[in-house]
Amino acid sequence: MMPSILPGVDADLVRLLSRVLKKKKVNVINNAKVTGISGGETVTVSYELNGAEKTAEGACCVVSVGRRAMTANIGLENVGIEMNRAFVVIDEHCRTNVENIYAIGDITGKIQLAHVASAQGFVAAANACGVRDEVMDYSIVPSCIYTSPEIAFVGLSEDKAKAQGIEYKIGSFNVAGNGRAMIMGDAMGTAKLIAAPDGKLLGAQLMCHRATDMIAELAAVLKMGGTVEDISGTIHAHPTISESVAEAAHDFEGLCCHALPKKK
Repeated sequence: MMPSILPGVDADLVRLLSRVLKKKKVNVINNAKVTGISGGETVTVSYELNGAEKTAEGACCVVSVGRRAMTANIGLENVGIEMNRAFVVIDEHCRTNVENIYAIGDITGKIQLAHVASAQGFVAAANACGVRDEVMDYSIVPSCIYTSPEIAFVGLSEDKAKAQGIEYKIGSFNVAGNGRAMIMGDAMGTAKLIAAPDGKLLGAQLMCHRATDMIAELAAVLKMGGTVEDISGTIHAHPTISESVAEAAHDFEGLCCHALPKKK
């Protein structure tokens, strides 16, 4: 139903992935509302597009429309747990309104990712055991999309920075110029850093092989309030895909040695 695939990912990466999907004979239909699914061996999906009824046929239909909290009829109301519809209300310590009861994961209605649930688990366990006072921070959460090539992003996107009127500067690197990517024959993608004019990192978006592994470096820099200079000054092993991140930092500084000529 959205006007574009992959909300949260900058438009330039979406365009790049769309080209990849098109080459793989994937037909993406945006702004479409599914109105019905029927059939047996062959499945027919009915949908509305620009006011007109259309259909698509295939061997199967995969439905992916989000998650629903399974909190009904498990006794939460018996102990007086505060709810927001189906979600359990928690504070920054992952505590509910009932003393000594904590909640984590998708049922809290926060960012519904497994690694967020794990982080909440550490916070809840530390507070429940009285080890130390821990607070959950949702401001720096990496997101990973397991397409081919992979996409990963963290922090502020360029599109959001633009929409919010935040002054920013971009450093980017075409992965086609990365030695390891060339060796692997998987050189499609880009590494992109969004930073304040003074170099403080605001966010990052990666599209390349192992992007979902590489995003942790950028999340750490964001968490520490680091800069593009911190990245460019860190030696990255060669040949690795992660060098693309350093090259993007060098591009920010106008010092990128391996940048490919940009298409006009």
